[in-house]
Amino acid sequence: MEKLQKGDTIGILTPASAFNPNRLTEAISNFEQFGLKVKIAPNTLKHNGFLAGSDSERLEDLHTLFADKEVKGIFCVRGGYGASRLLPNIDFKLISENKKIFAGYSDITALLTAFWKKASLKGFHAPMGLANFTDFVIDSYQKTFFENGHDIIYAEQPKILHNGKARGKLLGGNLAVFVTLLGSEYWIDTKDKILFFEDIDEEPYRIDRFLTQLLIGGHLQQAAGIILGQFTNCETKNESDQSFPVQKVIQERLSNLQIPIIQGFPFGHVDKNMILPFGAEVEIDSSNASLRFLDSNF
Repeated sequence: MEKLQKGDTIGILTPASAFNPNRLTEAISNFEQFGLKVKIAPNTLKHNGFLAGSDSERLEDLHTLFADKEVKGIFCVRGGYGASRLLPNIDFKLISENKKIFAGYSDITALLTAFWKKASLKGFHAPMGLANFTDFVIDSYQKTFFENGHDIIYAEQPKILHNGKARGKLLGGNLAVFVTLLGSEYWIDTKDKILFFEDIDEEPYRIDRFLTQLLIGGHLQQAAGIILGQFTNCETKNESDQSFPVQKVIQERLSNLQIPIIQGFPFGHVDKNMILPFGAEVEIDSSNASLRFLDSNF
């Protein structure tokens, strides 16, 4: 994927939920600090119930930015909900013929997965326009989109659910959104892949449900390995509930898999949200709780 340079134009859009228009300047500034010019998709500030404009308006913005030869990269302003509603009408041929950087995470998992499956586009699971651009995020942006990328990432306070070393293409994202694609034409073959998952605001029983759904379909058993990021605010909200802690759910559901599984990587709905290239060839190693990038195309 072609890297960005100072002076390049990038496009921003809202393919899922709307955001407070008073924060548009903040989103623009987050990208301008890298010396980029920012083009705002026509319907970026639209608001339609819980969506950022109608499906047709959000789809129009997506197609417009991919077709625009001046735009070198496309960055989502926020996630929320609604990206998956666009999938049936996306012009994947247009995207395949106009490959460029596409970045987002959370609900944008639906687009990252579909673009990889239907258009062979390797997007980026990355902090979005309204993220807190900490020094950590700025450094990750600089290395990923302007330089040669990261060589290796280490889990922080790692939990090793199963030991081992494995290689494969890195695919996944938000666990809840990833699971919604099961049974559709946008679902990916998990065989020999390194899967990565994070989530936010889900009760432990729902995390259990998502993982169980993947297990009974045999999708996790086929993977080469799994890395886990942060599961933010995923404890029970009702103190009277007889709930398991989310960590116990993850441990119980995954630890019997006979593949390397490492938890604690810095990605998810947190300030330390490392950029992960979707579809990159990687190696994970439980001996040092690492994720090493082997693909030079990012």
